[in-house]
Amino acid sequence: MQLITNNAIYNYNEIDSDIIKGLEDKFNKNLDDIYNYFEYNERHKPTITIIPTKNEWDKLILEIHNYPDGKVPNWLVGLSTDNDEIYLLSIKEYDKTTHKFNEDDYDSAFKKYLKTALHEYVHFIHKKWIKSKGKEKLSIYT
Repeated sequence: MQLITNNAIYNYNEIDSDIIKGLEDKFNKNLDDIYNYFEYNERHKPTITIIPTKNEWDKLILEIHNYPDGKVPNWLVGLSTDNDEIYLLSIKEYDKTTHKFNEDDYDSAFKKYLKTALHEYVHFIHKKWIKSKGKEKLSIYT
């Protein structure tokens, strides 16, 4: 499925459709502050793809990064590329990572998931800002 909003172009499977509203709410509440932090007024939309399985995630990450042992770090659940893409592992697969949680803790885990997505969005803006200004600021906004 695909959804285009003011903030992003989302690619996702139906099973992850509930995540999109949370992402949009998080971005709507925070993106103005992030763009202001970088003093960057030019808005861009990343393509955010939610990867539905850990196996697909690992395959994708290994296509992008060359890890010496050929294994994706178990903590890696989000990635911003130089091609205006943000990849997020579905929270439904977190039980296969170091971010696993009990169902009773879903709300807390989902808040952390949204922070991870926002963190990756900051990397996206930061890369755009660097290209436009030729300067660098740390991506410390959370």
